[in-house]
Amino acid sequence: MPGAYEKVFIPHLLSTTFATNAVCAVQRLPIQLLVDGVFPYLSVGDIIALRKLNHAFFLLTHEPVIWRRFLKKFNVQPPYIPAHVPYTLQASDFKAELMVANFLSVQQNWESSDPQLCGYYSFPTSCRILEMKLLPGGEYGVAAVCDEAGYRVMVTEMNGRFVGLAGISTVDRPHNLQAQYMTFNGRPGIMVWFVIISDVEKPSGISVGHTCHVGHISLDTLSVRSDRTTLCAEPFELLVPYTFAHPIHDVSVFMAGGNLYLAPVILPNEVVIINIEANEARSFIASPDLAYESFHQQIRTVRFLPEQGDVMVVRTVVNGPNDIHLLELFSIPQALGRTFQLSAVPDTDSDSPLPMSLYLETENPRSIIHYSISPVLHTSYGASPWWAYDLTSVVQQSASMHSKDVVHVLPGTHRALLCAVADEENVDDLYTPRIQLTGLRRYFNPEMRFPDLLSFPREALLKTQQLCGWRPKHLYRTIDISPHIIGLVNRQKIMSVAWDEASGRTCIATQHDGRIHMLEFGRSAGPDAHLERFDSLQKILRIGQYENPVPESPYDEMAGLDIIEMEDEPDDLYRSQRSFALFLLCINVLLQL
Repeated sequence: MPGAYEKVFIPHLLSTTFATNAVCAVQRLPIQLLVDGVFPYLSVGDIIALRKLNHAFFLLTHEPVIWRRFLKKFNVQPPYIPAHVPYTLQASDFKAELMVANFLSVQQNWESSDPQLCGYYSFPTSCRILEMKLLPGGEYGVAAVCDEAGYRVMVTEMNGRFVGLAGISTVDRPHNLQAQYMTFNGRPGIMVWFVIISDVEKPSGISVGHTCHVGHISLDTLSVRSDRTTLCAEPFELLVPYTFAHPIHDVSVFMAGGNLYLAPVILPNEVVIINIEANEARSFIASPDLAYESFHQQIRTVRFLPEQGDVMVVRTVVNGPNDIHLLELFSIPQALGRTFQLSAVPDTDSDSPLPMSLYLETENPRSIIHYSISPVLHTSYGASPWWAYDLTSVVQQSASMHSKDVVHVLPGTHRALLCAVADEENVDDLYTPRIQLTGLRRYFNPEMRFPDLLSFPREALLKTQQLCGWRPKHLYRTIDISPHIIGLVNRQKIMSVAWDEASGRTCIATQHDGRIHMLEFGRSAGPDAHLERFDSLQKILRIGQYENPVPESPYDEMAGLDIIEMEDEPDDLYRSQRSFALFLLCINVLLQL
């Protein structure tokens, strides 16, 4: 093991502070043992307190691997972060830490009995936005737009400006826009898919066709083009489009066994699965429930579970004012007549998957009902245990009645945002609905339990990661937003609303002023603070290095330490001492193992 540590380049400051001849016994341990063996037992508050001890810990606690672990503990899907060289300083190293700080800020706001709007600003778009999606982290967005050049789907920056980085031109208006981070052909990027409804010529005449388009763009390409303002379609890798003669609904794109699949639903109850790369397709009928075979039934949404080879289907049985909603689980068929076999299902991770949430918006009475579907650990003789979703684990978490407004849910893994709109929605035409927003409400998912990573426990130092069983008194709470902001976006005609739960950003696109109104529900440091911190770290890296005949004094740089303190983390010497005691205790436990 010592040989492995010696192969890693370590800056002069760290190599001289953490050395075998150091006065402090803790500093005689290898740096990688501290980062990989001790720091995982510490909380976010502990790491911030350790940062205040000296320059060496100040530099060491900025290692991105520390903050990526916190993102994993929070089950946050981070955007693609470029690979870094350990113990060196790069501008991208702050991404994971900033996401952790922002996530905790949003979570604290969500847990509050009086959630607040933390920030508001707007910026022009120079086009008409028809539909919009935010990617996790809130750095990139995908929008279906229309301007003098026609219709297109474009990937944009969302950091205070609307800059088109890449786009796909379309012959007609895009519908059902979806996007997510996905690795395709070994390249991390953004996968975008949407549906175009257009006329198709056939020997029997002209009919309406529904064509599904899929495109992928790498994040490396987006980072290179971030300074450009011209739109270009070349960076997108467009896959083969598929046209259907019948209306399609709830299109899914997922990876299974290293292959990319496209899976639309053909109403009322047919599910199509297409291997895009092999250009092979098959379909199966999600058979209606026999108990309601005399009623009209329709699939509302599906969720593919390729890890366990199943499809979860939500179906509605139309029965007038007493509609019945069914949750069903179907096995993905391995072979159907002249169709093709699905590739092998990849092995699941050893950790438990996250519960899935199902939100029902009912009209009579008006309410929001939240169900959770938890994974179940299955065992079999001679086989390793595996996780799978089971209909026996469906539990109703909450129900809320809304007598005045119509409420729409913007779901998330950890929390949901509810948009309350006026009772009567005026529709100007088929494509431009007018939404009168009355307010935004936060929903606290009672099943999600986060490690208490900010606390400084009084009973036992090693319990900094104990599960927090606390929940707010009110699961639904209206967010305090100025009536002026709500009135402003309503007067400008709302076209689309998108939100990202990780960053706490909500984007509202309006038509009349051609702007995006950004609502921030978390607090994060501004760009100037990031640059100051980067400059401070660069100076600290040079401490002890003889660039000039006389080395810089470490004490001259202490003024730079205060800029990295996270908000709501007081500069308390007692906390620093307590965190260092926890640090020593973790080392003693490791040495005893």
